[in-house]
Amino acid sequence: MHPQVYKIPSAARIYFVCFGSFFIAAGLFFFAAPIWSSLPGFTPRSGWAFALSSVLGCCGVGGGALIIISSITGHVDLYPDAIVVGSALPFGNRRLERKDIGAKMTVFIYVPSYILYPRMKNQKPLRIGTMGSEDDYFRQWMDNIPNADREFFRRRRQQKL
Repeated sequence: MHPQVYKIPSAARIYFVCFGSFFIAAGLFFFAAPIWSSLPGFTPRSGWAFALSSVLGCCGVGGGALIIISSITGHVDLYPDAIVVGSALPFGNRRLERKDIGAKMTVFIYVPSYILYPRMKNQKPLRIGTMGSEDDYFRQWMDNIPNADREFFRRRRQQKL
């Protein structure tokens, strides 16, 4: 069966692409700074300044590229028996079987988000930011999962789920 696929809305993608582009531009500026300092009339830079400028350049270009790639290719796939969160990046892609989901918690971390808690304590919770892309199918899928409460966390800690 084909999954129901949810992507980041277009307006948010445009925002994140602009934000990532700003980081890339700042990174390129820091990469170019050592070149400018070698021109006549500038005072020579120390080795530490060159290293710092290179590190800031790498962080800006790398961070901006990560933001752009994850916002363009990020998706949440809802299968009847599982949920998949992924993107074109090689990390952060996860699949959680519906039978393994013990509870959910709704939180607001800049946007409405769900945290899905697996039944087993040794598995990591899965955070899903909706960014306004939820529909009736998404809400129905999530409504069938019980809300997390103290009793759930106590039983999970004692491995009695």
